[in-house]
Amino acid sequence: MKRKTLKTAVAGLFVLSMFLIYGGAAKVLAQSPEIFVQLGHSVSSLAITPDGKHVISGGGDHTLKLWDMASGREIRTLSGHKDGINCLAVSPDGRYVISASRRLSNSGKSLVLWEIETGREIRDFQPGYEVPALAFTPDGKYIVTGSSGSAWEDAKSMAVWDVVAGREIRKFGDSSSKNALAVTPDGRFVVANSGWKLKLWDIATGREVRTFQGEHASILTSIAVSPDGRYAVSGSWDKTLKLWDIATGREIRTMRGHKEKVLSVAFSPDGRHILSGPGAYDDVARLWSVDSGRLIRTFDVPENLMDTIPSLAVTPDGKYAVMGNRNGLLVWDMINPQMGYRTFRGYAKYVANVALSPDGQSVVSGGRLWDLSTCSLRRTYEGMSDSSRSVAVSPDGKYVFSQSGDMPLKLWEMETGKIVKEIQTRNLVDAAAFTPDGKFVLTGENDGTLKLWDVSRKSSGILAGDIVKGSAAEKAKLLPGDIIVSIDGVAMDTWSLFLSIIQTSPGKTLAFVVRRGNETFQANMAPAATTVEDRDGKKRTVGRVGITLGNEKSANVFQGHQKAIKSLAVSSDGRYAVSATGYDPAKLWDVETGKEIRTFLNINAILKKTENASLVDISQDGRRVITAGFAYNAPPIKLWDRATGEMIRSFGDASHSKSSWIWDLAFTPDGRFAVSAGGDNIIRLWDVDRGAEVRSFEGHGGAIRSIAVSRDGKRLLSASNDGTARLWDIATGREIAQFVSFWDGEWVVITPEGYFNASPGGAKHLNVRVGMNVYSIDNFYEKFFNPVHVASVLQGKKAEGLADIRQGIKPPPEVRIVSPKPNDSFNTDTITIKVAARDTGGGIDEIRLFHNGKALGDDQRGVKIVGVGAEKMRDFTVTLVDGLNTFRALGFSSDRTESNPYEMTVSLAAPSKDVSLYVFAVGINKYRNPALNLNYAVPDAKGIAGFFRQKGQLFKQVNIIEIYDEEATKEGILTRLRELEKTNPQDAVLIYLAGHGENVKDIWYFIPHELTYPEREEHVRTKGISSVELAAAMKNIRAQKILMLVDACKSGAVLVAFRGFEDRKALSQLSRSTGTHVVAASTKDQFAAEVKDLGHGVFTYTLLEGLKGKAAGSSDTVTVRRLMSYIEEQLPEVTKKYKQEAQFPVVDSRGMDFPLVIVK
Repeated sequence: MKRKTLKTAVAGLFVLSMFLIYGGAAKVLAQSPEIFVQLGHSVSSLAITPDGKHVISGGGDHTLKLWDMASGREIRTLSGHKDGINCLAVSPDGRYVISASRRLSNSGKSLVLWEIETGREIRDFQPGYEVPALAFTPDGKYIVTGSSGSAWEDAKSMAVWDVVAGREIRKFGDSSSKNALAVTPDGRFVVANSGWKLKLWDIATGREVRTFQGEHASILTSIAVSPDGRYAVSGSWDKTLKLWDIATGREIRTMRGHKEKVLSVAFSPDGRHILSGPGAYDDVARLWSVDSGRLIRTFDVPENLMDTIPSLAVTPDGKYAVMGNRNGLLVWDMINPQMGYRTFRGYAKYVANVALSPDGQSVVSGGRLWDLSTCSLRRTYEGMSDSSRSVAVSPDGKYVFSQSGDMPLKLWEMETGKIVKEIQTRNLVDAAAFTPDGKFVLTGENDGTLKLWDVSRKSSGILAGDIVKGSAAEKAKLLPGDIIVSIDGVAMDTWSLFLSIIQTSPGKTLAFVVRRGNETFQANMAPAATTVEDRDGKKRTVGRVGITLGNEKSANVFQGHQKAIKSLAVSSDGRYAVSATGYDPAKLWDVETGKEIRTFLNINAILKKTENASLVDISQDGRRVITAGFAYNAPPIKLWDRATGEMIRSFGDASHSKSSWIWDLAFTPDGRFAVSAGGDNIIRLWDVDRGAEVRSFEGHGGAIRSIAVSRDGKRLLSASNDGTARLWDIATGREIAQFVSFWDGEWVVITPEGYFNASPGGAKHLNVRVGMNVYSIDNFYEKFFNPVHVASVLQGKKAEGLADIRQGIKPPPEVRIVSPKPNDSFNTDTITIKVAARDTGGGIDEIRLFHNGKALGDDQRGVKIVGVGAEKMRDFTVTLVDGLNTFRALGFSSDRTESNPYEMTVSLAAPSKDVSLYVFAVGINKYRNPALNLNYAVPDAKGIAGFFRQKGQLFKQVNIIEIYDEEATKEGILTRLRELEKTNPQDAVLIYLAGHGENVKDIWYFIPHELTYPEREEHVRTKGISSVELAAAMKNIRAQKILMLVDACKSGAVLVAFRGFEDRKALSQLSRSTGTHVVAASTKDQFAAEVKDLGHGVFTYTLLEGLKGKAAGSSDTVTVRRLMSYIEEQLPEVTKKYKQEAQFPVVDSRGMDFPLVIVK
């Protein structure tokens, strides 16, 4: 085709644009929010949109992900490819992205055009070959692709594609595979590799223009062209970059410095610099000068983030470099190197397993225990593998069985998380089930056997496996099969205990008691010191003796399968077991003898071969068995008669696409229905007698890996690749709630309407997409944080008349700090911060500024700007502290939706100031109404004041304000509280309130001395000290470090179903709005404040124990966050010990951490 023909597609492009805007599935202008978990992925390719606002990454998970540059949040995932992504490019207008994937599956979808704003697939080009490199032409009308020469006719390994028509219009090039190519800025030429050389081709004619003079010494991996079109740079396996003159083909210079291959190269927008990505795991990205070839900068990261960088780019404004690797995206500040990097990555991973307790009140998912009665994450089972599907709960609900990450099978106490039994095996286990009496567990192992383990018998030592040559164990003459009975007198009942002693005793001689047959002897060994690296890249020294784990003998071994067991079930009477592998038919076993009873055989009518089963379950009455597996053009689910082995019927989707594969299957307790779930993200309920689908459960955003049905048959639990576990109502198909846990231990429980409960830092990790904007659920805190509602829903209670986030929101304003500028330095400590908020359609209700985490100024709500684009300015006068000062600005729309934050840092270069501590202690034993009197509120408050009076050496001065009994009126407390306004920003404040507390319509009240009728709401509203009043007072305190401690009884009120949740919302909101730390314990009566054995209330006793040093851990200081963690962990244990009922505190941490006491 002649060049003039390339200019004739304008009309076609216009038609395509009109179709994309108005035609087909037209875009919905007012989009509902969508809540999802940010999973991230391993990045193999990336591109930045022309406006610099977004990054698109392609990964090994077959998807593309769109990221918000400002926040690092994932906006959406583009799914459709069947293999990992090779390369991608964004169109010059920023509306589309083209991506190419590997073709390992030969299933098409290897070259796809997507609309960025909607994530919609526009076209599958179906090239019929793999595309390792591609680029748009500058006018956006064409795509140039490269491929392997062997895949092409006439040995031409490049092609030009018409974007509008979706067809290939020209092949050109040579027989060399095209691993790398780049189009010149004028759109006339393409530079591509030809073997180890570079060549220039004319795109319009396909004519080769020139071969560049010189070559690399190995394979070319990446090519980039400078913005002015003068230069090309290439990276190679030969560890070098080469700079070329495009006009002459002359090599200008070679840049050396990488340890291994160079995988990626990019020019800066001004053309002055080149960025290169390494192909070695111990190398880093580098920045080079175009003019001199000199290395300017290396991009150093911790060892745990070091990796190859197959793709990188610089934002159009030149401010940031974006690099992709297996960890996700790294974003570097190019202007201010001292600012380091940000990571764009997942907050969670897929959930592989779920189980329900028999009473339906606890959920085990991914190694975590969720409490439905408190709608919270109760604990994490240390060492439990989060990727294994072999999780089972004992029939009495006391124990959880699964495989740990270090291989042994473990039995945990459900309530305490304590490991009570370990079974030593080196086989992977993907299926497990308790027998009905709870004494045995049947496991399906990767060697094709089923094994029955006695979990009621306590372990009597550690079975030694292989002995490492030259190790301490070999020198001590230990042998495989020896039993380690004890170490230094400590009985060895678990592998975890064995490892903990060995690893913490490098170089120390330990006395091992060893049993060999009938002989018992002692062996002294000193673990060898070995340096290891943890998950965060930190190195530490541990001990090793050279003993590996041995394989225990099971009570019974069931042999008959040849491949790994993927699914099994035990009948309710314990007599039978069924199993499946996916590679042969399902089998029925006699549990007592381990003998195979029969195989469930069915011949595929088309293939004339026996169908295999990968999933299996047995009905509660033991009469029927259900299986699922790949069945070519036949229904995948089969119902069988257990006694005869005859197939009763088959049903389900007869297609054989991957998306229709079933990943888990279960009977309901009554045996009338079956539940299936799998690759199409949908759960289905089947009537097994009719083989008909009853209803579907839709909502998951990824394949469903595991399901569990409650014992009463009313609820269903599911685990998915979308990072969530979900609870469903079987009768209606309605989703009840989602459970999400994150890498850092934070968590969220959220209903479909958007109401949630979360750990203090959990809400920020859950994304909410509205069109092309992405927020966290934390942005909706004021309206949707509602633990009471979530707990009600989980308990099956109806909550009517509440808002629904799915109905839409009023978009929050865009905020920015106008002045000062980021990284400014000041010599004076008083400055003005100017914050601007732009109305994006939802109005501006409030502008808020935080200084080092602490809120500044009074609330100024109700600005109510009307008109998109209108802007409001607000000035804040602030006093800087020594060193760095971080400011965070927020805006709220008229429905109180919070904006994404704008953050910046400035510094104060001035002499450091002394730090004082202010303790504000309030305790009320004697109320005007004697019926409210307490015994320990005053002693507790005096105990806190006295502690810091004696142990306040950390501070220059300790100032204590104490208010007790008759002095603790509303006016008295608020007046004395205003004295704290004279504090300095660098000071610390501790506020302690002990007495009665009440909650009225989401507002918490501290009951002062004179309030006589706390049961009357009007009295509480007018005479109590509200959390709103406390928040306003704390905002006016100049000190930035504030800790508020509350020990409040519930005024003798009747215990309600969700005790403490009312306080949780109000007090968490207080912490959030002020930027302070809040710890509160709220009980229904004064019992918690009157435990004689402790001398204090349980809360204050726990608090003081932490301050005395137990909260310090291995450190020599107790900080606020260490103290909060200690209270959160220990208060339930202490209250359970003395009250027989665990009490869980409200803990919310919004300010910056600071030390409270030095532990001597």
